[in-house]
Amino acid sequence: SLNNKQFIKVVDDETEKNQIVDDGDEKEKQTLIKMLQQYGGWNLRSCDDKWKSHKEVVLTAVSDYGQTLEYAAASLKEDKEVVMAAMKNDPRAYDYVGDSL
Repeated sequence: SLNNKQFIKVVDDETEKNQIVDDGDEKEKQTLIKMLQQYGGWNLRSCDDKWKSHKEVVLTAVSDYGQTLEYAAASLKEDKEVVMAAMKNDPRAYDYVGDSL
């Protein structure tokens, strides 16, 4: 299990190694998704805010660790697909569902 700084360093290192896509954000997103799958969705809490509002990244995280919905952007806490993925993984994620749902 990695701490926050270790997780961020692994993501940065992997992003640099895998120069697959020219678009930096796309490359970083794919690396981040891979790292969330490998090291656990709870690591979403360590990510930049821009990724906490990115649906594909948040879906990956909450599908692995439902309670990480706590760290998702408010708009995604009200997204039915994201909420259902989080609740399917861990019903306790309900504590973090947005008010509109």
